Amino acid sequence: RPEPLDSARRRRRLPGPLPYRDRDDRPLFTFAHGAYEHVGGRVLGTGAMDPAIPKIDQLNRLDSLLEMIVSRTANPVWKIPKNAEVEWLGDSPGLPGLLIQWNPLAAGGNANAEPKREPGVPVDQSLMAYRDLLLREIEEATGTFDIIKGAKTPNIQAASAIQMLIDRGQARFTSAFQARGVMYLDWAHWALELERAYGPDERTIAVMTPTRGWYFKSYKKSQLQGDFTIIVEDGTPTPKT
Repeated sequence: RPEPLDSARRRRRLPGPLPYRDRDDRPLFTFAHGAYEHVGGRVLGTGAMDPAIPKIDQLNRLDSLLEMIVSRTANPVWKIPKNAEVEWLGDSPGLPGLLIQWNPLAAGGNANAEPKREPGVPVDQSLMAYRDLLLREIEEATGTFDIIKGAKTPNIQAASAIQMLIDRGQARFTSAFQARGVMYLDWAHWALELERAYGPDERTIAVMTPTRGWYFKSYKKSQLQGDFTIIVEDGTPTPKT
């Protein structure tokens, strides 16, 4: 087993390649993965958007089809008699308010065979209903209901009922809150180990008093001895930064 490095050599190593070494020369990997939800057989967990990504893909494909329908079949067209002499008084036949000159004699003398503007076929309403269904499924998959988005739920006035809806909407994030708590636990453990192994012999920090005043507090690295326990109350309320 290699001999423990002294403090000067340890400081020169930072930020060297992983793993770092604690004061007992044990390997220290300073990274953690706070998964939204753990999945069996995978190293990395899922994210908050993973359940909604397939539905978002469906919505994008549907929007592209709707745009193609609008540009092809929903766009009005002109119907012109065969062999009619038509002169467009404008840049494009699709412009609104366009004037057309035509010769009825060129169309076999039939004055009724004039150019006509044929309306396009509108987008079927079933497609719009299907689009609304996809939006609702995305909302359910991500948990972004009205109360989570900050919108007041209609017909609910009591604060206790609103709080109950908030708690119910945040219940699906319990695993994420717990994973975040474990991640903070690991961070605190590494921060203390790195301070004990690589920190200066004495450190001075500014501390704010309850009366909004400041005083300086010093501590030595030699005081950071012995074992320690970190307790994180994860999964209770929504964690703060």
